[in-house]
Amino acid sequence: MFGIRIKLCYNTRESFIQKTNEIRMASINQITDAILPSIDSTQLEIIQDKLGCKNSIEIDITPRPHAVENECHTNVLRQIKWYGGDKIEGYYVAISEKENKWVAIKHSVWRKDNELIDVTPVSDNRTKNIFVWGSKNLSSAVYFNGQEISHQQV
Repeated sequence: MFGIRIKLCYNTRESFIQKTNEIRMASINQITDAILPSIDSTQLEIIQDKLGCKNSIEIDITPRPHAVENECHTNVLRQIKWYGGDKIEGYYVAISEKENKWVAIKHSVWRKDNELIDVTPVSDNRTKNIFVWGSKNLSSAVYFNGQEISHQQV
């Protein structure tokens, strides 16, 4: 399923972004049957190690009125422009309790007064994300159980 490569051609940047987001969401939906089940510290340490990240947090999702779903990097930059603060890049991690699988997608959150805030809305009922950060070598790839998955793989 994840080993198939698909050549994708796009007419516009917007169509590329839309297709990339569809692939990301399809990958997440295929492996997650429960969003953010309880995670033990050992499993989180393994995930952090695989991603090369030093820090992790269960972060509240607090969408802003201007924010657009699946546009976290842009949402955070707008927030900084209007209210100051910093952009922190890392990964949003979703975990499937049943299958003991996880996926990590590059994600940005807003830091203001040493508080991390996820300003990007989500379409499900999630109120929290697991966010890991602190790597000097962030990849834009999606990670599935520690294996990098190209955006062209489904």
